[in-house]
Amino acid sequence: MVKDAFDLLAEYVREACGTNHVCYHLDDVQECEVKSHPTYEQLRRRAVDARVKRKTSQLWESLIAMGRMADLRGDDKWRMIIVDCLVPFLRGHSWNIQRKFYCDLGDVRSDMLEAALTVWRETVSGVPPRDVPGLMVKTAVNEAYRRADEHKHESASRDAEILASL
Repeated sequence: MVKDAFDLLAEYVREACGTNHVCYHLDDVQECEVKSHPTYEQLRRRAVDARVKRKTSQLWESLIAMGRMADLRGDDKWRMIIVDCLVPFLRGHSWNIQRKFYCDLGDVRSDMLEAALTVWRETVSGVPPRDVPGLMVKTAVNEAYRRADEHKHESASRDAEILASL
């Protein structure tokens, strides 16, 4: 089975975080005064649960702050953690788009990842941290739908029909 963008993202984040505890306060478990830190899997589960409940979450605000600070250092680990925590909200939409438009699931997921990362870059200033995850998901889904719709008339059978009529 070929890995898609979501699989590669998950693989990257798991390699970056390993099985160690993750500090979303300072990015350094040793330096942090909070002595209770989750593993990445626990952190991801908490972040997904917080988004499902659609409540303003200090966890998400901390994740966004960590992502923005890491970006300033040229480190993309936290940005990728944020997108990986949003994948569960994109996965179902990707299947729907693939079924509706008969397009490649890998292309849809790649489009979603690209759109989410574009939103991340565009919201670096002027957008409150609590709004960033929602904007990333909404834009990723809308952009994937737009691109799939844009290409729905492209097909090998359509090209064959055109050639046959010549």
